Amino acid sequence: AMTRAKNWGGNKVEIYALDAAAAPGEQPMLKEELHEALAAGQLLLAYRPQVDLASGQLAGVEACIGWDHPRHGRLEAARFMPLAEEAGLAMPIGEWALRSACQQNVAWRAAGLPALRMTVKLSARQLAHPGTAESILAIVKETGIDQRCLDLDIADTALAGDKVLAGAILGRLRRAGMRISITGFGTGGASLHALAELPLDVLKLDRSFVARLGQAEQDESAWALAESIIHMAHRLQLSVVAEAVDSAAQLADLRAMGCDLAQGAYVGQPLGADEIAHLCSRPRIIPLVA
Repeated sequence: AMTRAKNWGGNKVEIYALDAAAAPGEQPMLKEELHEALAAGQLLLAYRPQVDLASGQLAGVEACIGWDHPRHGRLEAARFMPLAEEAGLAMPIGEWALRSACQQNVAWRAAGLPALRMTVKLSARQLAHPGTAESILAIVKETGIDQRCLDLDIADTALAGDKVLAGAILGRLRRAGMRISITGFGTGGASLHALAELPLDVLKLDRSFVARLGQAEQDESAWALAESIIHMAHRLQLSVVAEAVDSAAQLADLRAMGCDLAQGAYVGQPLGADEIAHLCSRPRIIPLVA
């Protein structure tokens, strides 16, 4: 954190966090090293658990990209993926992540584990590329994953470009049996019209709404906003996944609002493939009464 404060020009405060974006002084070197990271097998996936709030059971996982950097140690995606976009590496890294996640899902099924939904993020660059649908369909066929187990996640901000192209890509993938989710709704550029027009199945309740829940003195506006988004999504036949759920109190509020699924520190940090397999053996991973 101290180094980052200095690199950003000093006279500022930085809070230490694993997912902090790269400081300006780090960016050129990291961008150059990213070209080697993929070929050298330095990129890896961990899997963030998603829990069904009605049953308390593990319902799926979200694939999270990390970089096992030889000097800096483990880097989270927020530290280097913006640089990957700038370096033109978003497409190959995205394809690697999708292929690896699909292969892992197939391996879990082959080991006798129940079907888990695998969420994989699509970058803005992928969503703007006309060949993305064909590439994803080819990876699905190559790996043999049940396409009904695959959830492709797009960021609200990724819709700032060609919405017609994005809608065509997502529509083709959805018709092939995959689910489409949107992250960050209400914090970026997507309008209510886009929410209704795009072929979506899942809305992720952004961490900025979740963070204000579960307080000792309830913030009525925070509750109203979160509940309204959940009810609107349900009226549009969308499931809702709450992000960044960090406490039992937040979970209790979300259950009371009728939220479908949750992920975050209270549910579980990103885990390795073997640890996810162990979770599958448990009847539930959160208590039914928070």
